[in-house]
Amino acid sequence: MKTSDKKQLGETIRLYRKAKTLNQTQLADQMGVMQSTISRWEAGIDEPNIEHMSGLVSLFGCTYNDLLGDSSDRNQEEQRLLSIYRSLPDEKKEKLMKFISEIL
Repeated sequence: MKTSDKKQLGETIRLYRKAKTLNQTQLADQMGVMQSTISRWEAGIDEPNIEHMSGLVSLFGCTYNDLLGDSSDRNQEEQRLLSIYRSLPDEKKEKLMKFISEIL
């Protein structure tokens, strides 16, 4: 994987982790890896193997394409936002929608 792709993947993992209100240690515990591994993924230094990608997809409630970035015609930023929204618990979805309504 190219360095720029690793960095994009790392940023996506970080966004999903934060959307689930997990810190790196909590995610590491759930994934069965060390906190430093999560840090390296998020920094784009390393990338998760297929086993870990499968765990991330399951934990975050997203698809592989959501994590890796889909090169479809849609705006990638919109796709990332939609993926993050889908991974939020219902309570946070409601808060987000209320906030959006207030700023529009």
